[in-house]
Amino acid sequence: MDCAHHNLQIQKNQYIHDIVKAVDCRIKEIKNELNKLEGSNYRFPHNGLQDFALTPCNIELVHIPEKAEVSEEVKILIEETKQKIIEEMERKAKEEAEEEAGEEITQWWDNDNATDSEDKTQIYEVEQKESDETLERRHLLSMIAAQEKARQVTRQVKLRRLKRQMWEKELKGETNTPATLETRARAANMIQKYCRKYFELKRKKVADCKRDELLGLRICKKREKTAMEHSLQVSAKRMKLRAQYEIEYKEDCEKIKNAFEKKRGREIVEDYRDEIRDWFRQWYKKMNFFYDIPKDNQGGSTLILNGTVPTPEEYNTFYQTVVDKRKKNKDKSASELKNEKKQAKIEAIMKKKEAAMKKKFEEKFLKKTMKNPSTHPGYMFPKSERIENVLSSIEEYHKRWDDLDELNTMDVKEKYVKFIEEEKAFTEVKMELRPTVDDVMRKELKKLKDAMERDYEYMEKELPEVMIAEFPRITRKKKKVKKEKKLMDIGDAMKHLIVKEIIKEYPRTTFDDFKGEANVIGDDIRCNLQQAVPHAAEIKAIWWEQCSELIRGLNKILLIGPLGSGKTTLVHIMATINDATLFEVDLKEYADEELTAVVAKTADALATCARASQPCVIYFKHIQRLFYGKKKMPPNEAKLNDSLLRKHLIKKLFKQFQKHDKVTIVGGCADPWLTQSGALLKSFPNVILTPNTHYSTTFEILREWVLSNRMVPPDLDIDTLAYTLQGYSYEYLKESLKSFLTAERIVRMAAKGLTTQEVFDHVIDDPTEQKTDYEKYLNWYTDKTQWGKIEKKHIKEQLEYQELAKKYEEQAKKNKKKGLGSEAGSVASTIA
Repeated sequence: MDCAHHNLQIQKNQYIHDIVKAVDCRIKEIKNELNKLEGSNYRFPHNGLQDFALTPCNIELVHIPEKAEVSEEVKILIEETKQKIIEEMERKAKEEAEEEAGEEITQWWDNDNATDSEDKTQIYEVEQKESDETLERRHLLSMIAAQEKARQVTRQVKLRRLKRQMWEKELKGETNTPATLETRARAANMIQKYCRKYFELKRKKVADCKRDELLGLRICKKREKTAMEHSLQVSAKRMKLRAQYEIEYKEDCEKIKNAFEKKRGREIVEDYRDEIRDWFRQWYKKMNFFYDIPKDNQGGSTLILNGTVPTPEEYNTFYQTVVDKRKKNKDKSASELKNEKKQAKIEAIMKKKEAAMKKKFEEKFLKKTMKNPSTHPGYMFPKSERIENVLSSIEEYHKRWDDLDELNTMDVKEKYVKFIEEEKAFTEVKMELRPTVDDVMRKELKKLKDAMERDYEYMEKELPEVMIAEFPRITRKKKKVKKEKKLMDIGDAMKHLIVKEIIKEYPRTTFDDFKGEANVIGDDIRCNLQQAVPHAAEIKAIWWEQCSELIRGLNKILLIGPLGSGKTTLVHIMATINDATLFEVDLKEYADEELTAVVAKTADALATCARASQPCVIYFKHIQRLFYGKKKMPPNEAKLNDSLLRKHLIKKLFKQFQKHDKVTIVGGCADPWLTQSGALLKSFPNVILTPNTHYSTTFEILREWVLSNRMVPPDLDIDTLAYTLQGYSYEYLKESLKSFLTAERIVRMAAKGLTTQEVFDHVIDDPTEQKTDYEKYLNWYTDKTQWGKIEKKHIKEQLEYQELAKKYEEQAKKNKKKGLGSEAGSVASTIA
């Protein structure tokens, strides 16, 4: 994938992407088998990393294999619509201001007792006056600027005067005599001594800082760019450069193709005709009749040149088998033939049923054997269906590029190799000219057949029966024609969504912005047959898969987690990594009196814009508001016509998209146990549980806070603070730490320092914010979702098997003591 994103050779892109796609499919195949084996959708690779001496950074995935881009027309349309709305709002504001000013002027004009001087003052007062505080601040700033300018000018004049005085003294010979060489050498030695001592102390301080950081005592250095951020920046630059190369590549390809068609188009047509005429001669010479040219939707004359059309010898054997079959069925009636076909169909169905029954019996038998410790067969990964694709794609790359890579020329590294493009242009021109040649040759074939019929008629012979082979039809995708009316509809829909603030300009977000580390003991917990809770790194891995699935087709994801746990951050990551359009619908902004027409218009506009601006992400914030029901509605929530909103924003909107649409719909839910879980999970089958703010996450938030704010003492005990503050939501911690640094507190920190107790008291000061009861989310996920149920069942079966294994081992030991059989005891000890 790094090669795919950093490659600047345009022609290699397709081969590299084929390899990446094949390997990606193979990894997913292995992952599916692991999911079946472990009964969970999450991986905890820490023990594997230890075995191979790796860190979690080595397996972080930054880029997705491939992504689509929003069309330039849609981008321009969105920008133009936003600009029009801004201009319209400014115009309305200006008109309102003018109307207010006009009202004040007319009131002044109607006053008969007003004098000319009063008129002038009143007209002047209509204009907006600046406050005294603003004027005073502006005056002070201008005074500071004038003083600084005066200081700089004074300094320049003083330096010029001193320089002139020194110059005059040198001319008069009044300057002091220069120091002796011995004095200069002694001064240089002294400077060297103190400089060496200074750098020695500096090196010692750096070493002490590194030691203290490794021990976790303090943080000394500034935050540096991570490898992920650096990779993203380099990749972005290279993608821009590659986009330029692609434009040049397409222009040159078009030129080469046009020049080649102009130069050799007639020769290619004549060569095609000669080959097809030779094919006519060959058939007539051997079979005394002409075989038909395949139709255009079956491949046309390309099948003749490729050798797909049967040769005269193959046709002869096929004809003999058909004739023998006809002789065999000659004496049979139509009903008998019909019964034979029917019987053959019944036999085929019976064979399928027998195979299904056999497979079902084998699965049932395997389950029984797996429950018995003495007959457990173990687990073997099935034969891979994707390995061949991986090997073939790698072999194709080597076959095409190994010889060119050895040349080590610039066109093999960047841009494109010209002669490859000439070969490609030759193939494309041939394919484009083939249909016209086929039409001409079909007319010639018709003339030949007419002449053949006349010859057979003249010789008084019957025409031979010709059996034409059937070839599968080639389905060609129809090109979509863009209509102006459609673009106008899209413009109106975008205007509506921008006014409603549904089309969002999201901040550029990377996986580094989703804070947290891996669950380092997840493997061990799972081996002890307990439920292992995923942390941020495991969620990142799952979310990376969802990001790469955006261009595959329609996807519906439900994000479950407390408020401020990073659901919006994950949505921004998906939109950023795919360069997708983001539509954000905040369901807290909808009131009970919302009109049906407005909701329907919003849903239609959302569907229209989403289909036009693919790839896109539709994010429903607080989706639980549509699925509360009457009995579970929280008392503090505002009333909402949930049936109306669910009808338009969920049911009707989802039906507007096809499976191949590059649209991902994400729902954010904060309290799922209060919802109608069946309806919620039916609309969003793919569920992801966001992680709790554990110690590692809280420590990382505090560490970044200390590094980004130099006024905070670097020796602050964030270790203890992270332990006490775990459980609070990520967003609340971030905002609370930001509000902690007031001007008064910064001055106090400079004088008296900072203690962890002060930070702790400030964070817990808000009575409305409490630690998250994460057990509720885990229980709901385990009881209601598909993967939660699978994991729960898997753990239960494993515990039952463990109990069986213990009983079997105890029984084997008893039998061994009694001397009933040493073989059972050895088997039991091996299994244990």
